[in-house]
Amino acid sequence: MSEPKRKRVLIVEDTDSVQLMIKLWLASEGFEIDLASDGREAMKRVETTVPDLILLDVMMPGANGFEVCRQLRKNEPTKNTPIIIITALAAAQDPEQGKLSGANEVIVKPLEKEVLVRRIRSYLGSVFKQPE
Repeated sequence: MSEPKRKRVLIVEDTDSVQLMIKLWLASEGFEIDLASDGREAMKRVETTVPDLILLDVMMPGANGFEVCRQLRKNEPTKNTPIIIITALAAAQDPEQGKLSGANEVIVKPLEKEVLVRRIRSYLGSVFKQPE
């Protein structure tokens, strides 16, 4: 019998240290991880592998996370993929702008591992995909 597939999370974050921290947290919880440093790279990545969930930073070079989220929602393979926007901006408009861009949720940095993992599991459930 084959090993069940692990659920895949795409982390779109331009700060290397934050990207690495989230990657280590989620990998230690059993998720498969893909990385992108900006919106353009994220859009290229989802052309080849559609993730089960996308973590999307707001402040990135080029298109910001809200713009990328709108693009992902127009993209057929990712239009229903859960998207959690992570932002360092504690501005009151970020959650509203996040929802308007199509995000499922907005989490304000600094991130806490337990909170982030709990939110991801609320969208994905188990770390493993159900057999098809």
